[in-house]
Amino acid sequence: MSRFQISKKKLRANTPMIAVMVFAVLGLLSSNILLTLAALLLLVVFVKLFWRPGEPPVLFYMMGYQLLQATILIFYADLKNWPLEAMDKSQFVVEATWLSMFGLLVLALGLRLGAGPSYAPVSEPLIASHVSQLSVRRLFVACLLAIGFASLMGIAAYTVRGLSQPILTASLLHWVVVYIFAYTVLAQRRG
Repeated sequence: MSRFQISKKKLRANTPMIAVMVFAVLGLLSSNILLTLAALLLLVVFVKLFWRPGEPPVLFYMMGYQLLQATILIFYADLKNWPLEAMDKSQFVVEATWLSMFGLLVLALGLRLGAGPSYAPVSEPLIASHVSQLSVRRLFVACLLAIGFASLMGIAAYTVRGLSQPILTASLLHWVVVYIFAYTVLAQRRG
């Protein structure tokens, strides 16, 4: 049976350098040169820190999403060909953007340090052995039951107003069963 793999592709050694050069040209053509260059280079740093072959790029997605939130005003100002100060009435928008990017860089370095060495060589065989023992049919039934239970919990949350938050939170547990079912189907290539 073939194994389900998340991503085995390694970045080529020159890929980050090519991205830096392309981003530098884009940044030099923008109306906010330093901010645009910093935002694009921070994206390259995130790829270098969080792209690990064999592991899901969850940390990269999370940091990329935060970077997009922190820098979207820069790119919108570049699109309009305006300085960033013209985009917001606040006089601190440039400083706030710089501080946001610096904070994201510090957070990324902390996450990289906390994530430690790659766990793919240990986790892939272990997960593959567990998934090969699961029944797709039983998981399908469990998935349907979990979705039905979550729907009933949603109705119960509106009936018992005082406990609506804990009930709605418990109803989200059905996603665990849905994830296990989807992963098993993809790994076993059946169902």
